[in-house]
Order: sequence, then C-alpha cells, then structure tokens
Amino acid sequence: MTAYQSDKNFKYDFVVAPGANPAQIQLVYEGINQLEINNNQLIIQTSVNKIIEQRPYAYQLIDERKEIVPCNIN
Repeated sequence: MTAYQSDKNFKYDFVVAPGANPAQIQLVYEGINQLEINNNQLIIQTSVNKIIEQRPYAYQLIDERKEIVPCNIN
C-alpha cells in the first residue's frame, strides 16, 4: 500500500501484481464508533470526527495509459 495526500485529501493505493487476487486486500479499522456505506462512500464515524472515503477507483496500466477496471464496495 502507498499512502499520500492529494488535493488536501488522504489517499492510498494498492498495487496488485498480474495474476494476484485483489479480493485478498482487507482493511482493519480500529477505534471507530460506526462504519456505514452511503451513496457509494464509506462513512467512518469516530468519537471526534467523521471521515468520508470516496468510492474506490481501479485501473490497469496498458501501454502507460490508465484503463478503468470495474470495482465495487462490499
């Protein structure tokens, strides 16, 4: 996983090797009060704030171009 800041937002990427199973990626949230999916966003409620993660975005690099790959929130 690579974590970084973009447009004042915290972001992270997972790079999946060819032939690997992306379903094995799991995130563990600790110290939260509630997790909820609303309008394709993950809402993380803590005791001090609400964090909103945008819908996942997946792509594959083909000839140095980003080709969109369908992905869903489960």
